[in-house]
Amino acid sequence: MKRELTERERSYFGPRDSKKPGSLPWCWQTLDYVKNCWKENAFSFKLWQEALDEIKEQRVWEIVPPGNPYGSLDALLEAEIGVSEKTATEEVQDQALNAKDLGKSGDNQHTERGCDNVTSSSKRGNQASYLTSRIKRDHPEILERMKAGEFKSVRQAALAARIIKEPTTLALLNRYWKKANPAEQVQFIKNITKDLQKLAIPITFVKLNPTNTRKHEQENRSQTFYQRVDK
Repeated sequence: MKRELTERERSYFGPRDSKKPGSLPWCWQTLDYVKNCWKENAFSFKLWQEALDEIKEQRVWEIVPPGNPYGSLDALLEAEIGVSEKTATEEVQDQALNAKDLGKSGDNQHTERGCDNVTSSSKRGNQASYLTSRIKRDHPEILERMKAGEFKSVRQAALAARIIKEPTTLALLNRYWKKANPAEQVQFIKNITKDLQKLAIPITFVKLNPTNTRKHEQENRSQTFYQRVDK
């Protein structure tokens, strides 16, 4: 049986912009965003300052964790990302200025001697550091724009340099569908069914064998699942 999500984990669902700033769900989702960006070393100096300003404006350290809040910004940052505000700001600021030199064009993160595999998680910021180095080598004009604070993240700069591609909406839907539990999948089908009916798109439904819906995660094995089928 799949474990029940914590209050913090439930706060991650839905757009952060749809939540009231300063509310508990907003605070938890904001901290999750900061943690993920920090882990991937994806902050530009500008984006880091914007995130800090939001946290400071809402005084998030006085809200979370509920019942025993952190009490100060540094305590919050040290608990969530492992460093103080001063240290974090210095690291973010140095990122674009200290981009590593890569080998000749055509080599990649797997072949260059001394460069960690980009998929490795043993060191913080491995992927973003590699992307910054690629930008420095192949797109120096974009590196200068990074230093000027034009981009909100390393990823945004890499997209501008066409080093990486933005995933399509369909790819994202497929990704999150696989992560959803059976109850969430059923609710999603109900939601899109309403939209399809509004558009007068003819649809039919067939019963879906529960064994095909990750049966080891079903909390109620007698529940009926449905799959949308276009005529």
